[in-house]
Amino acid sequence: MNRPTGPAPRPARRLPPGVVPAPGRPPAADAVLRELASRLGRHGLTRLYGAADPDLGVLSLPRVTVWCYGHALTWTCHGQVTTLPDSHIAGAATRLAALATAQQRRATTGRPGS
Repeated sequence: MNRPTGPAPRPARRLPPGVVPAPGRPPAADAVLRELASRLGRHGLTRLYGAADPDLGVLSLPRVTVWCYGHALTWTCHGQVTTLPDSHIAGAATRLAALATAQQRRATTGRPGS
């Protein structure tokens, strides 16, 4: 019986609908998430946990998990999936900081965030 040797082939990258990739090779996921974490820190979020390699990464912040794959940053909150191109790190950081702050406020006070 012949068994394949070596690493399994990686699936083709598929971007979510509406994400237009920037020309060229996507930036490394680990670099994108490092920049995102830095920008989130400037928004006051410090409890961030993540792992990444050049192809795939994940960053957890209070009550939200962000995935970086290909040219996209993706997260889900209240059943709504949000996807932004990885070239919009500043916008993603602003949206995620507001979302995490509202989620944290909701969890601690029982009231919806602003």
